[in-house]
Amino acid sequence: LHDIAAGLERAHGFDIVHRDLKPENVMLVKDPLAPGGETVKVLDFGIAKVPTMFNSDANKEVATTQRGLVYGTPEYMSPEQALGEDVDARADLYALGIMAYELFTGTRPFRHESKVALLGMHVTASFPSFADRVPEIRIGDNIERLTRKLMEKRKEERFSDAHTLRMELERLLAHSAGARDDMPLSSRSRRDAAQRRSVLNPKDYPAIDGPLKRPRDGVRTLYDKNIAPIVAPIVAKAKEQAAKDPKRTRIALASAAAGLLLLIILAITLGSSEAKVATLTNRPSPLPATTTTAEEDVSLDLDAPVTDPKKDFEAAVTARNAKRGADVARAWIAKEPSIVSDPEFVSGVRLLSASQRGGEMFPLLETSLGATGVETLYDLAYAEPALPTSTRARQSLDKRDVRSKMPPDVEIALALRKASGCPAKRALLQRAKAGGAARTAKILASLQSTTGCSGFAGAVRDCYPCLRQGTMLQDAISASRSRGSK
Repeated sequence: LHDIAAGLERAHGFDIVHRDLKPENVMLVKDPLAPGGETVKVLDFGIAKVPTMFNSDANKEVATTQRGLVYGTPEYMSPEQALGEDVDARADLYALGIMAYELFTGTRPFRHESKVALLGMHVTASFPSFADRVPEIRIGDNIERLTRKLMEKRKEERFSDAHTLRMELERLLAHSAGARDDMPLSSRSRRDAAQRRSVLNPKDYPAIDGPLKRPRDGVRTLYDKNIAPIVAPIVAKAKEQAAKDPKRTRIALASAAAGLLLLIILAITLGSSEAKVATLTNRPSPLPATTTTAEEDVSLDLDAPVTDPKKDFEAAVTARNAKRGADVARAWIAKEPSIVSDPEFVSGVRLLSASQRGGEMFPLLETSLGATGVETLYDLAYAEPALPTSTRARQSLDKRDVRSKMPPDVEIALALRKASGCPAKRALLQRAKAGGAARTAKILASLQSTTGCSGFAGAVRDCYPCLRQGTMLQDAISASRSRGSK
C-alpha cells in the first residue's frame, strides 16, 4: 500500500488521475537497485485524466475528459465516478481503499454480477467490516480505520492526497514496531525498516531504503532532464501556430495528447526506480473486474421513442440522465411489468435516483415499484453521507400512499429513528424482533453504544440505559440480522 501510494503521489504531482486503479494495474518489476530486487509499478494510464490541451484564448488548461462520462472498473470505482461527476486524485485513493480491503480480507467489500448494481452499491451501500467478511481475521483497528477513511463516500472525508496517506502509513508502521512517531524513516537502519514493514506481512513487505522524494522534486527533475527537451519545441511550434489558426491547433494538440501522455508516464516509471520503493504481492481478484469506458456522447434525445427498453435504459444510466431514465423505465414497466423485480433494473433506478437530478425518478419510486421503491427511498433518505436527493426522499416517505406500501423492515426502522427517548425505543424492540431485517438491524446496532449523550460539565453518558435491561436489544438485533442483509 505504501509503495502504491508513492506511485500515485508522483502521478498526482502532475495532476494526473489514474481512474482505473486495480490489482491488475499494479505489477512487480525486477530492479537490482531496489531492496528485495523488485519494484512496484502502477501501470495502464490508458483512461487517465490528464490536462494536456491548452486554450490559446484564455491560456488555461482544458481537461481532455468531459463531465458525465463514466470511466473505470465498477469494482473499484469511487462514488463520484459512478455518478459521472468530476473526479480528482481522491478517486484513486478510494480505489486504493478497495484494494486494501481486498488485500486484508481476500475479497472486495461489494460483490454483484451486475455492473450497474455494483456502481449503486459504491454510492449508497455501507461497507461491511473486516470481521463481517472474515470472522477469524485479526487486524488492528488502526488498519481498518485507515482503510475505511480511504473508502469514505464523500471525497472530502478521505485523505487529502497520496502524500498524506503515505505519511500516515509510515507512522503506523513505525508505531507498530515501537519506534518514535517523530523519528524520520530515513534516519533508521534498513534492518529496522524491514522489521517495521513485516508487521503486516513479513514476506510481502521488504525494507524501504531511504526516503521517497516529493513528486515535484523527483519526477519534475526527470521531466526537465528527459522530457522537456522533446516537448519544448513542440509547445513552441504549437503556440506559433495558435496565433495563425487556433481551431486547427486544438485539433493537432488533441492528436498529440496520447504521445505526450506516454512521455509523462515514462517519466513517472523512471522516477519510481529512483524512489527505491519495495515490493507488494499482487493478489489475484476473486471476481473478474471489467473496465467500463463510456466513449459515446452523453447527450441523449429526450424525446426519442423507446424502441429497445433495455438498451435505452442502459444508455440513460450510463449518461446519468434521470429524466430519460424515468421515461424509459415507465415505458418498460408498461410493456413488461415483471421488470420491477429485476435486480439490474432496480440497481439502475437506484443509481439514477442518487444522481444530482435524481428527483426525476421519484414519481416512479413512489408509485410504480411497490416495496422496492419504498426501500430505495429509505436508503436514499438516510444515506451516509447525504445524497443530493436525500431531503426529498425523506419527504416522500411521509406521503400516505408511500407509507401504505412500506415493508415491515422499513416501517420499523423509520419508527426507531423517530422515537424520542429510551422508553419509546424500547417499546419497539418486540416489533423489531418480529419483523425487522437489515435496515432495522443497523439502527439497533447503533443503540448498543453506551456513550454519545452530553451530561453535566460535558461528561459523556449513556443515551439509552433502559435498552441495557435484559436481552431484548440483542435478541432484536440477532433476529433482524437473520432475515438477510442489504
